[in-house]
Amino acid sequence: MKKVNLKSEGGFVLTELIISITILTFIIIAVSSLTSGIFSYQAYNAESMRATDEIRSFMKRFVAELRSAELSDSGGYPIAIATPTEIKFYTDIDGDDDREQVRYFVDSGTLYKEVSKSSGVPPIYAVVDSAYEVVHNLVSSDIIFSYYPSLYAGTTTPLATPIDVSAIRLVKVEVTVDEDINREPGPVNQSTQINIRNLKDNL
Repeated sequence: MKKVNLKSEGGFVLTELIISITILTFIIIAVSSLTSGIFSYQAYNAESMRATDEIRSFMKRFVAELRSAELSDSGGYPIAIATPTEIKFYTDIDGDDDREQVRYFVDSGTLYKEVSKSSGVPPIYAVVDSAYEVVHNLVSSDIIFSYYPSLYAGTTTPLATPIDVSAIRLVKVEVTVDEDINREPGPVNQSTQINIRNLKDNL
């Protein structure tokens, strides 16, 4: 009768099992890494798109509002405050022939917007009627707004602070946003410049 070496066969089966488990483990790790990478990419892409949409929405509104800035309901100059992180001006944002006071300012990495309607005789802007968070996660909030006089030639030096609002003819705004500075997809940046129609002289 032929003898079967159970130890030898058992050892061979155990070796195959270990190899199979090892290969399966590598496959699971690879699939998990791929799946995690796909989800991470989708999340990063979604964050980047959110930041881009937020900036574009702000730019579109801001350009339209500031371009049509005019005297306030009480006769005040079209621009009331101009600093690197704040601008306050008067414009008719709702088409009712009354000028609203619009203020954009930066606080703790967020760009805010406040709108005040005039009231009383003579008209004053005493109450903030609405306030919004406009852009979040600003990378740098030191300089958002830059101001330029007439004869702007593209390389003109911005007006120095404190800024004489009566000298402003063009405003540049630059916004850089990063949802998480410690990982991809990195910062989103957009800038534009606005000529204020009612302040044009020889621009």
